Amino acid sequence: MSAEDELQVYEPYYNSFKDEVLALLLELREQHKTTVDIYDIDWRVKSAPSIEHKITSSNGKFARLTDLQDIVGARVICHCISDTDRFDAILNEELAKKYSDIDRQPRSGKSGYRGIHYIIKKDFVINGRKEILFCEIQLRTVLQDAWAIQSHLYNYKRKAEGDADILSQVVSGILNNCENLWELVKKSTKGKEDVGSNEVSMIYEDISDKVISVGRVSAVEGIEKLISSNKSVEVDDFLDAETQHIKKVWDEAHAKAASPEQAVGILEEMELAMNPIISVGLLAIKHEKINILRRVLDKFGPIISFADRKDGYTVILSVPSASVHNAYYYLAIHALLKLSGAAIHLLLNYKVERDHNGRLYYFRVWESGAIFAPEVVHGAEKMFNRLKEDFAKNDLIKKFIAVDTDEFLSLACQFNMLFCLKAVAEEEAEGKKPWAYPNFGRFYANRISKFIERIKNREDFKKFIEEAMDEKLEVFADKFNGRIGTLAERGLGSGYFWESIKKWENER
Repeated sequence: MSAEDELQVYEPYYNSFKDEVLALLLELREQHKTTVDIYDIDWRVKSAPSIEHKITSSNGKFARLTDLQDIVGARVICHCISDTDRFDAILNEELAKKYSDIDRQPRSGKSGYRGIHYIIKKDFVINGRKEILFCEIQLRTVLQDAWAIQSHLYNYKRKAEGDADILSQVVSGILNNCENLWELVKKSTKGKEDVGSNEVSMIYEDISDKVISVGRVSAVEGIEKLISSNKSVEVDDFLDAETQHIKKVWDEAHAKAASPEQAVGILEEMELAMNPIISVGLLAIKHEKINILRRVLDKFGPIISFADRKDGYTVILSVPSASVHNAYYYLAIHALLKLSGAAIHLLLNYKVERDHNGRLYYFRVWESGAIFAPEVVHGAEKMFNRLKEDFAKNDLIKKFIAVDTDEFLSLACQFNMLFCLKAVAEEEAEGKKPWAYPNFGRFYANRISKFIERIKNREDFKKFIEEAMDEKLEVFADKFNGRIGTLAERGLGSGYFWESIKKWENER
């Protein structure tokens, strides 16, 4: 039976259900009009084409019309969040008296949508058979409704991605602050209460930050034109401004930090603030502008040094370094994808200038801690999976690094191995043991098998290896086995990987 035929059978019952629910909503609005400001209550019954589309596009989730929970829909639009909260409590209590099966669903998510949905079930006897029909009630504010209308058109129907999706989330954040401002207006006019200047200032600052975020996302788009045309002075100005923004984020977050447990939250703030600088580096790799990539790396030393003039918990003071480490991985993974030997070479050899309480130190980022060569297998797995999780929720970075999270993790492990091989190659010349402690267990080895496959294809890999590692591919390949063996002597769980290397060597 088609959706249109089904709707003809069920429509009278859905209309009856709708009239019943609508009457209750109108009655509650009248009863509570002095305490709850409701802008509008509307309703609809889905059309046959809309029902047909939802069933056919559900991949088998819905088989027939009665499976859908929103054939009948009512929407209560309140003026302010406080009105929504009050009416929600009233409605929840009244629905429980009238219906035996209700499901209250607060809705919020990454997209920015917020509201409260109720799904009500009711039994009907239709053509001599018991049927369960659903009715949905949506409860939200005027501003939430406006956002939902715009988002439905530009995000849902047109499947916005990348910057458009990020910007819609920014708009959502601004509207949420507007909700808070209207609450203050309501408080001062209806309640005759004084509104504290600090309340308004906090909201204003947050809105300002959201507006700045829009500008920063747009600026990343514009910066690509400067990079492609090698406008290094203008790029420097952008990087300087972003470094100051990162310092502001760090200073404010550090000032509020009261316990080591807050380090993860601060790191997330710093990683978000780092995005525009990382984006410049990714664009520099894309356009093979190694001089601009170097300018990006020049900002990492000052960012790490932000912590050196602060007191507090060690784990919190390590946050700027951790955010730089993650940035390094993003840049290197993109360089691996692009097979940019020049970019990898710079990343392997670049020395950071760190100002530690007035004294300058120069070091390569990968020499600054165990994050690039973790000593414990489980530590490596934890670190890499944390990096993968960060990537999965970073919409701006994913715009540049278009891979799934498993491939991202494999590339991160491949880059980590290049660091280890670089360390061995340098120590060979000096007759010293390498400092690196790689972990060639299953977690690690399974993710760098593709690297070995690429080495087999000499023509594909030749230019990349020679640029990245400062030696001919033939030398790299001949020494690869021995270097892995040297690392295996120092590492943990290396047997599995070592066997796979010997197998490849025999096949080669």
